[in-house]
Amino acid sequence: MERNFYRYSKHNFSWGFFLGGLAMLLCVPYHWRAGDQLTALLVVALVAVIWGVAAWAIVAPRVGFEPVMLVTTLCNLGCLFALVHLGEVGIYWFYPLLMVIAYVMPWRWSAPINAANVIFGLSFAAGWMPDAQYYRLIATLLVALAFSLLFSYNMERQHEMLEDMSVTDPLTGAFNRRYFERELDEARRQWKRTGSLASMIMIDIDHFKQINDTYGHYTGDMCWWR
Repeated sequence: MERNFYRYSKHNFSWGFFLGGLAMLLCVPYHWRAGDQLTALLVVALVAVIWGVAAWAIVAPRVGFEPVMLVTTLCNLGCLFALVHLGEVGIYWFYPLLMVIAYVMPWRWSAPINAANVIFGLSFAAGWMPDAQYYRLIATLLVALAFSLLFSYNMERQHEMLEDMSVTDPLTGAFNRRYFERELDEARRQWKRTGSLASMIMIDIDHFKQINDTYGHYTGDMCWWR
């Protein structure tokens, strides 16, 4: 069975980045009053793009690879800009960034992206942060990275287990009607977009209901196993 993480993560994607954009937007009045209008306008523009993509994901049939990577890249660039521009204050943005990426992206993507963010943050802070604070930064970022990876991995694994339970028959392991309807919709969308054809084979067991009615459902189940 083909798995698509983004098929079921669009609400996680939208809410995660909506809340992240809201947190970024709260800093705009501070920068504006401090006379840093350029930073304030850049934050507003970044939040507008993030919220626009997040709102689109709510109404879209499914969230593909491109919008997820687009918003993730924008958030990473925003955190890197905050680190370079604000210095010690900007490093705090890395902690929510690790959590958001772990929440909206599959484990195989969130692991290298968050690891790269931690490496960049530590490398940049090594040049100006005092040793006592730098060691604490290393410890806290590594702990945050480890838990973000565990969270992302466990969330994806648990969802795969729930998805298997929802689309397969527990007795035979065959796909059920929910899976059939989902794949039928996907085949219809592919046909409309590309004109590609699909085929379907149906198999029916004659008079199987009589076995259940005569000998009981337990006997019918044993027929499947054998």
